[in-house]
Parts: sequence; C-alpha cells; structure tokens
Amino acid sequence: MKTLIVLVVLTAICGSQAAITSRIFPLIAPRDLIGPPAGDDPATICGGAFGEKCKDCFSMLICLGNNPPSEAKCPDATPYCDKTRPSGVCVKDKPAGDPTCEGPPPTGFICTAAEGFFPHPTNCSQYFECLNNEAIKYDCPPGYSWTTNGMGCRQRTSTIHCGTITCKAGDVTAPLSNNATFFGYCNIAEALENIIVTKCPGARQVYDTSLKACNFVCPSEGLFEDDIDPTFYYECYKSGTKIVYESKQCSNNRTFNERERRCVAADQGQTPVLVL
Repeated sequence: MKTLIVLVVLTAICGSQAAITSRIFPLIAPRDLIGPPAGDDPATICGGAFGEKCKDCFSMLICLGNNPPSEAKCPDATPYCDKTRPSGVCVKDKPAGDPTCEGPPPTGFICTAAEGFFPHPTNCSQYFECLNNEAIKYDCPPGYSWTTNGMGCRQRTSTIHCGTITCKAGDVTAPLSNNATFFGYCNIAEALENIIVTKCPGARQVYDTSLKACNFVCPSEGLFEDDIDPTFYYECYKSGTKIVYESKQCSNNRTFNERERRCVAADQGQTPVLVL
C-alpha cells in the first residue's frame, strides 16, 4: 500500500513539473535543437575536395580542399545548379527531381518599395517589378531597353535610351544616366551588382549630382505642393536665367492646395503626413 502511495505522489510531482517546464520552455522541434542538417554546411558538402559543387538549386560552392569554400550565385544565363554534374554545375534549365528548385531563381535585386518598377543597375534591357517586397525580373526584346515607365520597352536607337548606374570609387550614391528620378546606393556587397536601386520620394524630385541627393525641380514659376509633406509648399520664381525655389510652410497646421494655390484647413486640402 505504501509503495502505491509513493508511486502516486511521484507521478503527481512529475506531472506538475512537466506542466511547469512546458510553460517555461515551449516545445522545440528536434530540428531546431540540433541546427541545420549537416549536408547544408558548405564544408561538409565539399568534403575536402576541390572544384565546383552545388549548395542549393541556385548557388554553387567553389571547393578549396581543406580551406573554407567560397559561395557564388549561379549567373543569370545559367541560373540553376545541377547536383548531378561533376563540373560546370550551373545550367540553363531547371534540374528535374530537385525539391530545392521550387519557384523562380532569386534575382538578387533588393526592393526599396513594396510595389513599383525599377531599372536593372547595369543592364538596361532588364528591369524589375517589386510586388509585396519581392523582385520579379523582366527582359526586353533584343535591341530594346526599358522605358523607365511601367512594363514598357522601346527600341534602342540611341545611347541615351540605355540607362545605367555607374558607381565610381568612393561614391555613396549615383544617378541613373537617363532618368535621374532613379539613383543607386553604391558599394553594397549584398545587392545586385553591388548597387541598391531606389527612386526619389517626391514626384517632382530628381537626383542632384552636386548635392548627391534628391532635390525638387520647379516645373515653372508658381506655387507647388510638397507631396512628401503637404503642410509645406514650394514657391518657384526666376533668379536671373534660372528658376529657383523656396520651401515654405503653411501656418496654423493648414495644408497647401495646389489647385487653389493657397493654404487651407486640413480637411479641405490634402491629408497631412503623420510623422510617428
């Protein structure tokens, strides 16, 4: 009888301890405890060999014997890595029966907006659509280049039609050569061609090479809204042969109405930008 009581007590204690432990330490899947499979480790994949091996469907390893291997993304022309090949592992067509080959090859392009179209930084015959922060790559027909508008391509009859971003040594930013509403952040190792492409935030802004930043451009003389913060507006006027501007702010928390060319109460004009 005593033995039975002891067993019941121990069972109750162990059960309560297990309940407490499960609340303090949530259940962890065995995979999370032991880390990624050994086969995913580059050194394990290479196994002390020399030459090329696939890391996954879209990237290869350059094996260097007992030294740490180097990883490289397969090039655009041959975007898939075929594990069955002893060398020349990057191929044009998707390998059959490889479960890691789901979806399109990664573009390497970093989206700077959730949605929108952006140029390839160095190849004007390609462009990207960002959709839900994911980049989709498009190719123009042979002899065509992206128009910097939507999904349009036009025949390349002049060098000006081919817009690229050229980052020189020491550059932090640089403009797209044929449309300065786009510019790039230079020397970013993780980015496609080491350039992150973005667009000036304002509808009337372009990249100013002297300022190394986006700047408002007056379309003509007059008053124009600041589409980033509608409590501000630009007064454009002639100074010598140039049209320059001053940035001014509406009083009493009003917003500028460009159609009426005046500051109005917030509920009559554009909705003010909320700064958190």
